[in-house]
Amino acid sequence: MNDERRGGRTPGDMLTRAVRAASPEPPFEAVDWDALHGRIMAQAPGILARSTMRRSWWDVAAAWAARGIPIAAASAAAAALALAFGGVPTPSRLAEYEALATLPTALEAELAADASPFEDDAAEDALTWALLSFEGEEP
Repeated sequence: MNDERRGGRTPGDMLTRAVRAASPEPPFEAVDWDALHGRIMAQAPGILARSTMRRSWWDVAAAWAARGIPIAAASAAAAALALAFGGVPTPSRLAEYEALATLPTALEAELAADASPFEDDAAEDALTWALLSFEGEEP
């Protein structure tokens, strides 16, 4: 729909026209294409050898260090702030956390006890056996 409003022109076409209007035409005739080809081909083996060369783990780690060190520092600062403003865990806080940790298990057991449609375990076992041994044919 955006292309229809622009008359079929895409943003890439519009950018190409703007760059061509702002810059002069390149001097294609003045370029020594054979010399350019020779320079590219002379540098290609060295570049290709570096890209296929097997790197050791410390080379990879060193390459990631520029990103990893700031991320690790920010993580450490966030952890320090969380500990500073959250306070040191006290026995009363730990007891609260333990009570909250057991809540889902207790809630699940309570709901499972209320939701059982069977009066005894024998009926539930019979249904489970029937479902597990069902092979697609009606008895």
